Amino acid sequence: MNNKEKVIQFKKNEYNEFFSWLLDKENIKLEKEIDISKILDYKEPYVYYTPEIKNFFETKAMKRLGKIGQLVNIFLYNPNASHTRLHHCKGAYQKMLDFYMLQYKKPEWRERNSTKASKLEVLANMMDMASHDIGHNFCSHALEGLIGEHKGAHEVLGNIILHENEEVVQAFNNINPKLLEALDIVKQANYGLHTLKEGNIDFDRADFLVRDSLYLGVENGFYSGKINRKSMPELLDKVTNGCEIYTIQYDGKDIEVPVFSYEVEPAIEQILQTRTENYENIYVARMNRPRDIFLEEACKTILAKDDTNSDLKVFLNYISENNIESIVEEFLEWNDIRFYNSLFHIIDNTSNEHLKRLATECLPNLDCLVSIVQERLFPDITPKIDENGREIDIEEEFEDEEDKKFYLRVKQFVKDKESYKKYIGDATDQNAIMNVSFDSQEELEEFLELLENGNSNLGGIKTGISKSTIDKLEKWNCKIKKYNKNEPIFIKGRDNRIYTLDEYPERTLDLSPIEYCGIVGIEEKLYLDGVDSSEIKKCKEIFKRKSLSRDKESILNTKSTKLNSELKDIKAKIEEADGR
Repeated sequence: MNNKEKVIQFKKNEYNEFFSWLLDKENIKLEKEIDISKILDYKEPYVYYTPEIKNFFETKAMKRLGKIGQLVNIFLYNPNASHTRLHHCKGAYQKMLDFYMLQYKKPEWRERNSTKASKLEVLANMMDMASHDIGHNFCSHALEGLIGEHKGAHEVLGNIILHENEEVVQAFNNINPKLLEALDIVKQANYGLHTLKEGNIDFDRADFLVRDSLYLGVENGFYSGKINRKSMPELLDKVTNGCEIYTIQYDGKDIEVPVFSYEVEPAIEQILQTRTENYENIYVARMNRPRDIFLEEACKTILAKDDTNSDLKVFLNYISENNIESIVEEFLEWNDIRFYNSLFHIIDNTSNEHLKRLATECLPNLDCLVSIVQERLFPDITPKIDENGREIDIEEEFEDEEDKKFYLRVKQFVKDKESYKKYIGDATDQNAIMNVSFDSQEELEEFLELLENGNSNLGGIKTGISKSTIDKLEKWNCKIKKYNKNEPIFIKGRDNRIYTLDEYPERTLDLSPIEYCGIVGIEEKLYLDGVDSSEIKKCKEIFKRKSLSRDKESILNTKSTKLNSELKDIKAKIEEADGR
């Protein structure tokens, strides 16, 4: 896009005016940073915040998210997927800010929200988006099952961090002493505007749909061909502009909800369709969903079988045996970099060849490791000079020993790339995972029967796998909802009636969910669980034969975005134009 085609939002003076109103302060001092995900599509590609909000982003708990990847299962093989949960939190916060900027332009909305309590609610919603991923673990959702019995453990942990971590609490109090109380109110599921933060059209998904597509190089959409990465910002801008906040009666209660004009309803359908395609082809693709299972099962196996007493085993044991309230302090010490350091430790020290191979299979390729150094350790690296004019050795800049340890390890691999090839051999996640997917549970059950039946034959391979081995395989299910009725989208029709999207008479999008399932075998885990090698070999042959006729990699029409050159060059030019 050239500048004339870019989405035009708001200018800095408009943000200053809004924050002056919101905080009841004159002479607001705003700071800004460039959001790389916006520089191709937006004329003002910034995230804006006050110094107090910036201090929240710089707490240890939030900076930790800068070392936790957004797409951990894809990052195993794609170095472009290097963006972090901190990038995402800032982007989602900015989208909520821009939504309120639009509302602020409407005199009736300003008048209705002129009280201190209403303004605090607005601020709480913005900070809810800023902090919504604060409880995420390394490996993202893959390790949720190891944290006690909690479903959605990252949300529970996030709430504890927000209310009990002294640095975070202080940062919130510095923004507004009553902010955490207001945050508790706007986080409630029955809060009317909750669907803007966790719903079918929300600012969480609005950010990661665009951000992930950019980093993965998705340019031309997926199967439908109706939408592409470049048009998504325009669609989101259109939908946001077509939204008003109304008080309506729903489920017998008067609640304040976002209501969209019938004029933008077709754009909403396009966004829902694209989101569904993203889930089907990226997030829970038939070859990516098993990678989540692989990481979870690998960590469970390390917990049970690690003979090196690695930091990872100690940590996994700690979070699985203690109640969730007591693990927060140790939890905040972990990120992707420490995870990879622990894998290196296991590989270097275990006497068990199968455990060594399993840990190696959890490592991404060398380009991905280099990307971590560039994007998470040194996102804005420039040579530094001391008072004597001497260039400071980059190794002297590390404050965290885990970061330094990781950097030195990757540096050595980069100096001798053959050494990394020897280090990992053919132990990759692709070779580690046996996977077959099916369109229905009935097909999966038929395949399981075929596996166990010793008189069956699959493409020349005689089946007959023991029940005990089959029980060690991991079944998985996936249901992608195009629309969740529990998170309604409200449409104001041509007749001025307000409908939920599923009941809107002019809707054309089929809202039926997409469902599929599968079964995964992890070779080294099966060895470590005592399965006979002949059974494992037969499983591999059967899975390979079956998957050849069924599965393909996630169908991404992608090309490299060359993030470390092209986008950073653009970022540098913008900063230069800003005089920074």
